[in-house]
Amino acid sequence: MKTYKVKFNANEVEVDKNKSASMFKYRALEKDYHKTTDKNKSEFIFSAKDFIDAMDISKDWYFKQYNEQPKSVEVKLN
Repeated sequence: MKTYKVKFNANEVEVDKNKSASMFKYRALEKDYHKTTDKNKSEFIFSAKDFIDAMDISKDWYFKQYNEQPKSVEVKLN
């Protein structure tokens, strides 16, 4: 068993609703229509057999806690 550290929603993408409509009108995309945020970031440390097992455990744990899928998942060997 190895110890893993999981970060949820560390790279969540927010779309500016006022500028997203223009994204579909023009071929040249505006670079500022989205931004990355970590305001909903949470961390979780646990033990698992391998990396695949760590991903499964972390996704199940997040779904049980918040009743939704995480926007981003980052798993590292601790």
